[in-house]
Amino acid sequence: FKSLYRETGDTKFASINCIVEAWEGELNRTQAVIAHLIENEARGELILVDKAKALIELEQDFRKNLNDEKDSDHSSDSKKSSNFKIKQTKPFVDYLKDNGYSVSEKQLGLFRFTTNKLTGNLDHFLNQGMGSPQIIKIRAVYNNIKSIVKESEVNDYHSLDEDFSDALKKYNKTRKPFEFEKLLDVIVGQLSGIHPFVDIFASDISEFKKELLSTRKPKTKQNKNTRATYLE
Repeated sequence: FKSLYRETGDTKFASINCIVEAWEGELNRTQAVIAHLIENEARGELILVDKAKALIELEQDFRKNLNDEKDSDHSSDSKKSSNFKIKQTKPFVDYLKDNGYSVSEKQLGLFRFTTNKLTGNLDHFLNQGMGSPQIIKIRAVYNNIKSIVKESEVNDYHSLDEDFSDALKKYNKTRKPFEFEKLLDVIVGQLSGIHPFVDIFASDISEFKKELLSTRKPKTKQNKNTRATYLE
């Protein structure tokens, strides 16, 4: 109606007659958030990052409450209690479904990556409506970087998340439309001079980029001969 009123100036679009019914019950926090999600999705006003933040915050509350209950149940067995921490995603997915909202475990994993790794670092593009296809690519790059570090067997490199975040923040400063290749160039530039990447890829940046785009787990160090080949 707002759009029609702006377009036509016709007063018949200036207001809408509505019936407002008072809610006689009480919504718990989960039901209230879900109601807002459903409403905003129906109106087409919900971007991925907002949906991700809402659901992951609910998940954190859900896990905390569930773990608190289990800790209380097993208070007499500290070892059992400390080991019982809800890590599975399915219980929360089922919980959402019971409250009228459907989301897959795969989607929830993507939302978790978005809130944990991208918010605060790539906000300009997230708030512009960055969607799943771009975020899936960024997550794949991040996972490949982790694999490279793990397979290099470097024990003194602890700043992966910090270095990755710095690269995202650098690209976030641009005000041009999002281009994944441009972001990848920034990530490669950020990491290529850092140990262990400089040891493995110093002589072949294109190989580094290829490994970051790999759909398979990178094979940076299968044995000593493999590492020697890279160093040469």
